[in-house]
Amino acid sequence: MKQIFKITAVVVGAIFVLSSCGANDKPSGPDLSGIDQTDQAYFTSSYNLCNINNTKFDCNCVARVNVDHRKTAYQDYTANYDSKYKPELDKKVADLSASIEEKEKNASDPRIIESMYEELDALKAEQADGMENIDNFKIPPLPYGATDRCIIAQN
Repeated sequence: MKQIFKITAVVVGAIFVLSSCGANDKPSGPDLSGIDQTDQAYFTSSYNLCNINNTKFDCNCVARVNVDHRKTAYQDYTANYDSKYKPELDKKVADLSASIEEKEKNASDPRIIESMYEELDALKAEQADGMENIDNFKIPPLPYGATDRCIIAQN
């Protein structure tokens, strides 16, 4: 009887200790509160990239910095699309079309020409989308130190 009491006490004690482990830990995973529906996939992607072998940064903070940076850059992109970005895209399409034509005249390697056609198709699709698709928008790199406020531990 005494031995059963000891075993029961050990089991109850172990359950108590195990249940209290991690009780003060922060919830893990991306915190999507306050993130627009259009930005949730990008936020989650940024969070997951940050979370790989990371012990230095708060990944929710890093993902929010990335989403804010993308929003700001996209607003600039849409504001200047007709005056700056559309003419650049039109020039790229025209230059690539001329390059393909030249490569075909010179009987270049068909694999190179095929690759150039794929790139041209992608540019034309981007041209057709215009500024309406934020997921196709090429985000400029984050400025140096943009995620410094997200440091949680010094290594």
